[in-house]
Amino acid sequence: MTSVLATLAAILLLLPATVQARSGAATAARTGLAAATASTSWTEYHLDDGHTGYDPTQPQLTAVSTGWVSATMDQNVYAEPLVFNGVVYAATLNNTVYAINQTTGATVWSNHLGAPESGGWNCGNVSPQGILGTPVIDTVAGLIYVAAFFHDATEGVDVYRVIGLNLASGAKQFDTAINIPGFDWHTQQERGSLALHSGFVYVAMGGRYGDCPIYYGYVVGVPTSGSGSQPFYRTAGTGSGIWAGGGPVVDDATGNVFAATGNGDCGAALQNDAVVRLNPTTLAMQDYFMPADWQANWCNPDQDLGGAGPLLISPNLLFQAGKHGGGFLLNPNNLGHIGGQLYPAQSPYVQADVCHGNTGDATFGSFAYAAPFVYLECDSHGLVALNVNTSTPSFTICGSTCGAPDWSAGGSATFGPPIVAGGAVWVVDIGGSGLYAFNQTTGAQMFHSAGFGVNHFVTPAEASGQVFVPSQTVIRSFVMTTGVTFTPPRLDFNGQAPTTTSAAQTVTLHNNESTTLNVTTAAVTGANASDYVKGTDTCTGAALASGGTCTVQVSFRPPSLGGFPASLTFTDSASDSPQNVALDGMGSLDNQTHLYTLDRFGGLHADGTATPMASSAYWSGWNIARGAALFPDGSGGYTLDGYGGLHNFGSAPSNSASAYWSGWDIARGVTLAPWSTSSAAVGWTLDGYGGIHPFGGAPAIAGFSYWGGSDIARGLVILPDSTPSSVAGYTLDGFGGVHPFGGAHSITLSPNASKTNPAGWTLDGFGGVHAFGNAPAQTTSGYWPGWDIARGIVAWTGSGTGGWVIDAWGGLHPFGGAPTVSPFSYWPGSNLAASLAGPGFSSGARAT
Repeated sequence: MTSVLATLAAILLLLPATVQARSGAATAARTGLAAATASTSWTEYHLDDGHTGYDPTQPQLTAVSTGWVSATMDQNVYAEPLVFNGVVYAATLNNTVYAINQTTGATVWSNHLGAPESGGWNCGNVSPQGILGTPVIDTVAGLIYVAAFFHDATEGVDVYRVIGLNLASGAKQFDTAINIPGFDWHTQQERGSLALHSGFVYVAMGGRYGDCPIYYGYVVGVPTSGSGSQPFYRTAGTGSGIWAGGGPVVDDATGNVFAATGNGDCGAALQNDAVVRLNPTTLAMQDYFMPADWQANWCNPDQDLGGAGPLLISPNLLFQAGKHGGGFLLNPNNLGHIGGQLYPAQSPYVQADVCHGNTGDATFGSFAYAAPFVYLECDSHGLVALNVNTSTPSFTICGSTCGAPDWSAGGSATFGPPIVAGGAVWVVDIGGSGLYAFNQTTGAQMFHSAGFGVNHFVTPAEASGQVFVPSQTVIRSFVMTTGVTFTPPRLDFNGQAPTTTSAAQTVTLHNNESTTLNVTTAAVTGANASDYVKGTDTCTGAALASGGTCTVQVSFRPPSLGGFPASLTFTDSASDSPQNVALDGMGSLDNQTHLYTLDRFGGLHADGTATPMASSAYWSGWNIARGAALFPDGSGGYTLDGYGGLHNFGSAPSNSASAYWSGWDIARGVTLAPWSTSSAAVGWTLDGYGGIHPFGGAPAIAGFSYWGGSDIARGLVILPDSTPSSVAGYTLDGFGGVHPFGGAHSITLSPNASKTNPAGWTLDGFGGVHAFGNAPAQTTSGYWPGWDIARGIVAWTGSGTGGWVIDAWGGLHPFGGAPTVSPFSYWPGSNLAASLAGPGFSSGARAT
């Protein structure tokens, strides 16, 4: 790192360049959103880059209950909701994006991006048209990308723009107009979902309802770097729109992009009624497939093959069906041009029906796949499950007869595209009769909600056992119940003084099965089991009738400072036995009496009743102090200067940083190890590029995010259960992006956080506190919209949740349940405060 910094010492770090480099670097490393995170996230249309729509991690449901309904939004929602880090994201036709708390349904933030167009097109059936297609979330860059359509009254023009919003705050961080030669918004419409790969946001375009000429099918690549040309694919013939809600899919193995087209001019084979494969960086067409009867049975009667987006079953198998009711299995690596399918047979060719033999407006939108079935909606014929043999390859036809091993359900209903989770296929009735769940193996109905209105082609999303449905101007949630559930699902003890015992907390086990549940044991398990005390236990040995409950009490007694995660493990007769209830707590001081403010000149100021400690370095009038960190026992610590120098205070001995950049203000934060003491003072510093540098004998850290040349890193935290042989934590970038290293999954500032319990908050410049992981949403007592004045955040390690925010004048503002701390150093109008620190926690700092 030192040599890299020396080489780059003359680089001028300008903010706009930083924004572009940050976004591009982060997204370039992204190879797709893996289904492995599906239990807590749904970050793009139908979950993954192949659009399988299947969450394999959700346990088999036994019941479903109706959850929250969001506040009314400002227009209708056609897009699929997305979910990440406990927040549900929805986008409206009024060009507004909403972030909704996944647990409560409360609005976290909303951002109206500008007036949508409400007329002037040659034809169509959606008005106004702002955001119509499903957005996509970049979990690395911390952005949600939308394709929005605007009417610019000042300029008198209409334009499609790809906009990236900060997931935590909703702030706009990316904004690029789509610029295609010859593009005519009067006839073109963006309805397909967005895709993200290879440094591009892929946007598909088709025509408007009514097929007003002249329009083409497009896939446009918008660089996430914010600069560079926009490659695009345009169908060879007019009228071959790429318009289905499913949009393009991406093969993670190759990066290749696949899209399905509509009809167009039927006089020549010009990728009309086709599946096309596109180069990921140039979007040049590499290959295509068209049915052998494309002209007579698909194109002439206007029965688009591209009425639904492709489904990528694997890198070697793709499923496609469309309005004429025929299905195809294709080789993505060799689409075979006209009649080149793997199934049905190429010669003699006979259509493989998928929707009870219906050949007119048979299926729309997209599909889902959970072996061995492909699931598809069939207009006026409900839901169909096609049994697929992936090795032959082939599937069982659903023609005039549609029997086993296929199944169908839903009668004559018209559903939106299906998804699969919790052993069920979930579909929404477009006719307004509500949400259905059908057993994914048999088709038996498992759930049917009350009726509610929806828009055409809408599809639900799922995360953490909750299903989210766009219902015109609201999002509706539904909660799956599995065989055995626990209230609460985890116990968080927050901070507890070492060798003292917390108040007992109670876990209630609920038997949701239809039969008696026999509980064998309830025991504290894990490496830290001895740090928890099991109290009254009515579960061990109990036989619980259906609907019955039992309880177990647990207390926390930490032996020392640091984090001590464990589990309360239940063994019983349920199919998912054993079940674990996470236990998390931290041995810590109550830091409300150990808070310190660092000013920009290096002065360390005790807050409240904290013991004053003089810093060993002070630079009067010189803005050079960058951070402060205390030992977990609060007896001393270090301040950090902008060059990387460490300066001891209190009980801390002198210490030399492993990285020092004389004359170059690049150091950004310091943190001490959870096991650090005055006799073994170890920790790490953070540079502005994201480099993490050990000192005092701390272990080196690998796998962190790094942005060479971009001064973007702002904070560093270490999970409290880290050990010398296993360190995990997070860095925070200046745009709110959170970047794990060492096996962590989200930012943590909460004392109950651990490697298995991501929990905490980030702070924006206006004072907004944003929850991540399992931390509850909070409202800070200090918030200054439009005024970049917030400087640091520290979580409370006492008996409750919350913490404190420090502003640039030194004001301390509690949030959550944290107590008020007074007095504190305060310099009105001075912009003097740089950072806030407490035992085991430091807020990080930035150059100002």
